Amino acid sequence: MGDFEKAVKLVLGFEGGVSARPLSEDPGGLTNLGISTRFLRSVGDPRDVRDLTVADAVELYRRHFWNKVKGDDLPEPLATTVFDHAVNAGPGTAGRLLQTLLNEYGADLAVDGAIGAATFGALQELGGEPEWLAQRYLWRRIRDYANRPSLELRRVNLSGWCNRVCNLEEKLFGEEG
Repeated sequence: MGDFEKAVKLVLGFEGGVSARPLSEDPGGLTNLGISTRFLRSVGDPRDVRDLTVADAVELYRRHFWNKVKGDDLPEPLATTVFDHAVNAGPGTAGRLLQTLLNEYGADLAVDGAIGAATFGALQELGGEPEWLAQRYLWRRIRDYANRPSLELRRVNLSGWCNRVCNLEEKLFGEEG
């Protein structure tokens, strides 16, 4: 099953310090350690993102991302790939991608982003190795990034998004991963 400590270490390796890019490039606004001002406000947290510590980010990641995608219940390395996508694009987006992928392999899931009994049932039915599905999830992520509707977001971020996915794949499946 999922390994939060390993997953969060990988995610923190991708997330930098304070970033203040224009909203056209990063709709989350001011961000620190991958936690955006928009996200903090959406969960009722009044803190300034600039004041967040790594420990704060880890706690937020566990509560609002890892737990939302049921990381403890997903097999590794699928848990880490879904969690990383949740941090990058939101838990609902990460869940919808998993459901869409499972549907491509014969499941008949509602693509609602909520990872629950039906999604776990489809995973069980698919069987196979979690590594196989995790790699396909990563590849599908790149395809989805390339098809994002916002031309400005794609233009500015596509290279970084793809690098993140490729780096995660190397860390999970490479000789050293």
